[in-house]
Amino acid sequence: MKKLNQTLTAFFCLCTLLIAASCAIAQDKSDDKEPTLDQWLTKLENKANQIKSLTATIRYDRINELLDSKEIRTGDFFYQAGPPRNFAAHFTFQLSNRRGEKIDKWWIYDGHWLVEKNITEKFFKRYEVNPPSDSDEKQTDVLELGQGPFAVPIDFNKASLLKKFKVELIEASEGGPKNTIHLRLIPKNKKEIEETYIDLWYDRDSLLPSMVETVNEDQETRSIFKLTKTKLNAKIDKDTFDTDPPKEKGWTIDQQSS
Repeated sequence: MKKLNQTLTAFFCLCTLLIAASCAIAQDKSDDKEPTLDQWLTKLENKANQIKSLTATIRYDRINELLDSKEIRTGDFFYQAGPPRNFAAHFTFQLSNRRGEKIDKWWIYDGHWLVEKNITEKFFKRYEVNPPSDSDEKQTDVLELGQGPFAVPIDFNKASLLKKFKVELIEASEGGPKNTIHLRLIPKNKKEIEETYIDLWYDRDSLLPSMVETVNEDQETRSIFKLTKTKLNAKIDKDTFDTDPPKEKGWTIDQQSS
């Protein structure tokens, strides 16, 4: 009888261990399950809310299939959370028609003005995108996808995104950065956003943007915006976002107020 009890005890202990192991395996499988689209969007929004500033190396490609032309610019990108939110893109090299040259061109946005600045050619143009911050007039956000001079997918608002776009989760394929989440945004209102669709790639581990591609099938144009060597929450010199016209002589200055 004693031997039988010992055998039963050992058996029940073994069963307990097997059940525990099965539960652990099931939990691991559950943890490894690929997040749904909605879960990815929540993760990306939460990550975006943690970003105070961002700097990166950029490559910006503009492709016109109809004209068989391609222009590539490289440089640095700066972003600072607000209010107001600021960004600056400083391009230092351009390849066009197989000809490479050094350039010194800026796009700068300070929440009020959007500036195009060519230091080499001493050309400065600024657009009053928004009224002053203390105004009661409606504000436009050029950082929203489909609004600015190029797609900047850093500020990620899930509700706003779903309101303006049909969002799809695309399986990994050739051509995109490795270890990334691939989203496709299809505009719901074609009159507001001219792109046929916008593709976004985010790093799976850091949840930071890696690449954006905008496609306009009607015009047969594409633009690709790549971010590498990304750094978070580093201090950025405030002069980086300076949108005041140059005071030196010799500049061509064009200002368009709203």
